[in-house]
Amino acid sequence: MQLWLRQSWLKVAKQSYLWKLFAFGIFLGTLPVLILGFFAYIKASEIVQDKLNESNRQILQQVQLNVEQVQKNIDLALTQFADSPAIVKSIHTPVDVMNFESVAMVNNLAADLTRLQRLGTNIFDIRLISLDYRWSIGYKGFRFLDGEDNSLELDLPIYAGIDRKPRWSVAQTAANTEGQQVQRIHFLKSIPITSNKPSGILEVEILNYEINKLISNNTAAGTIVILDNQNKLVAKQEAENADNLRLDNFIEAMAAARPNHTGHFKLDYNRSSWGVSYLESGYSGWMYAYIVSVDEINNASSSSIGLLTLLVCLGTLIILFFLAFLGSKKMYSPVRKLYDSVNRGAFNKKSDNRTNDEFQHIGLFLNKIIVEQTDSLKEYFIQRLLQGQVRKEELFEKLDLYGYPNQHQWLCLFVIQMDTLDHSRFQENDQDLALFAINNIVRELIPEGYRIETSIVGEHQVTLLKSVALTQKEALDHVFNLAQHIQTVIDQYLSVQISVGISRFYEQFHDSQKAYQEGLEALKYRIRLSEGGILYIDNIQSNYHAEIMFPEQMITKLVDAVRLEDEAMAGRLLNQIISDLSKRQLNVHSYQLFLSKLLLRMLDLLQTIGKTSFDLPGQGPTGKSLFDQLLELKTLPDVEHWFISAIIKPSIQMFAEQSKNQHVKIAQEIVNMILQEYNTDLSLDLCASRLHYHPNYVSRVFHQVTGSSFKDYLAMYRLEISKQLLMESEKTVTEISQILKYNNPQNFIRYFKSIEGITPGQFRETNRTIEKSVSQK
Repeated sequence: MQLWLRQSWLKVAKQSYLWKLFAFGIFLGTLPVLILGFFAYIKASEIVQDKLNESNRQILQQVQLNVEQVQKNIDLALTQFADSPAIVKSIHTPVDVMNFESVAMVNNLAADLTRLQRLGTNIFDIRLISLDYRWSIGYKGFRFLDGEDNSLELDLPIYAGIDRKPRWSVAQTAANTEGQQVQRIHFLKSIPITSNKPSGILEVEILNYEINKLISNNTAAGTIVILDNQNKLVAKQEAENADNLRLDNFIEAMAAARPNHTGHFKLDYNRSSWGVSYLESGYSGWMYAYIVSVDEINNASSSSIGLLTLLVCLGTLIILFFLAFLGSKKMYSPVRKLYDSVNRGAFNKKSDNRTNDEFQHIGLFLNKIIVEQTDSLKEYFIQRLLQGQVRKEELFEKLDLYGYPNQHQWLCLFVIQMDTLDHSRFQENDQDLALFAINNIVRELIPEGYRIETSIVGEHQVTLLKSVALTQKEALDHVFNLAQHIQTVIDQYLSVQISVGISRFYEQFHDSQKAYQEGLEALKYRIRLSEGGILYIDNIQSNYHAEIMFPEQMITKLVDAVRLEDEAMAGRLLNQIISDLSKRQLNVHSYQLFLSKLLLRMLDLLQTIGKTSFDLPGQGPTGKSLFDQLLELKTLPDVEHWFISAIIKPSIQMFAEQSKNQHVKIAQEIVNMILQEYNTDLSLDLCASRLHYHPNYVSRVFHQVTGSSFKDYLAMYRLEISKQLLMESEKTVTEISQILKYNNPQNFIRYFKSIEGITPGQFRETNRTIEKSVSQK
């Protein structure tokens, strides 16, 4: 067992990077899951709270509906009562207790009020008050309002200014039938109803017991509170399990929230958080509120939400662990393969296993390889140096690192370029291999005392030379001798012709990029030389000038030869132009300018027949442009060959095809004239004049395309028309000859017989006989 545990631990220890990947994956996955779970819990709690607020609002709406149903029933009954003519008349009538009619009116009013109470409108007390004559009548009898009458709780000046809106408010307590003190609720109704200055008042009292009955069936977890428009408590109903609340703080908060008419707010009271949902009645101005303990609700809902969120997060984490393990193994697989390859002793090296993880182990192995590949790194450094990618502050560090000497009198670069691989042991696709062989030969031929480094850059082999003893003239002679020796050896062993471009001499390593460009510039001058040149930049640029005379007359003859499709003449003219160019002492830019102008003239010629450079073989929007191809050519013979194969021959073929298409078009126009005007005096001269060509040219073109002369073609078509007329019409031979514009019928008959072997009449009879026999069958 201990051995198994030890082996398992060693196996895990060898895969430390796998477990780091797994731990990192778990961290990346767990953090968003926990954050998501937290926000999901918060959001779910908010949703539950919103649902609870909506439920509380619906409870309040139901309570409001029940209460206002009672209020509106009372309001309707009083409206009908107050709107009766007898009531309106009575409040404008003075009462005299000594007058029989006044006493009768009072009795009738008392009876009407009693009947109104018995209608089941929940009315506890009702009074009719005349503001004009200051008397009142109710269940307690008739009274005048003059004098000190404290039994009447009326503020008559306020009553006198009452508007037509119903007023429900809380009054003082009163004793019920059992002698208990209960709250009363006032309702005032003006008489007349439509008057802004009422003459009378109907005052109704109901006990808040009636309101409490309407909300007594509340089974919710909170407390229902009703306030009048003066923020006085009308009624409240607490749930069975609710603690008794002191509502003072809640009433103050609801009074402050009244301008919002409806909504929800929280209130901290008695070390607990309470939620209050409220709405204000547009009918009575009463406020209905539902008070519930937020802590109790949160404790009830949060536990279920938290449990569900926890289970979802745990499930997600389990899946995440599984996916993280699979993903880590997938990502670890190539690392493990590389690690095992190193451990198997790649390159016959014995690896060291005492490392923290696989990457450190692989890094140590790669460091060993880098040390062993110093030569390659040196070559890479030279390539960067020649391309200007080495900073000055980095230069001396690298020179010391790779052991390059800092003591020298001069530096020089020569650049080798292969002229051609023809007649060598290499194929065109072996250019990289040939360059590699040349680089190795140069490295062997130049002594280390003169050679700093050799490298292959693009299509060139580059050698950086140095000297501390020679003068510049002696150094230049030595470099030329080295170049000639290298050319000889490469030609002897590889059969490859090379050209060498030599830069100016310089002293600082950071000027190597400039020297490299000078070597490339020198190689461009081999365009006028034969293969195998050695070109020193100073000699080249001092012996060549930029003046150039463009041979316009010779170029015009070349263009005319191409237009006339004379390939031999065009070749001779191009050879003469290139030969004259090679005799001039021009710099490379002048050569390029001359050849570019020649190419432009040839392309202008193509445009005269509606062609462009893209119509030439091998050209297209994605290929190299003609100018790029031209500037890449190395010698003037290559330029001449390229112009013949890529420009002149295709252009002559385009002109030939254009001429052929034009001939076909001319012949087609003449054929159309024959088909439409065979019965007119049509002639070759007439057709030529219409086409604006000479008759001889038209005759030659027509015969070339159709294989027949104009006269023969017209005669044969007229013959076919005559056959058709003989078979399908009753016209005489004379009439047919006249239609076909013969001078006399005899000429027509003679021509017809010479072609068909029989006369027109015999042709008609023969065809009719055949048709008759066919019809009889």
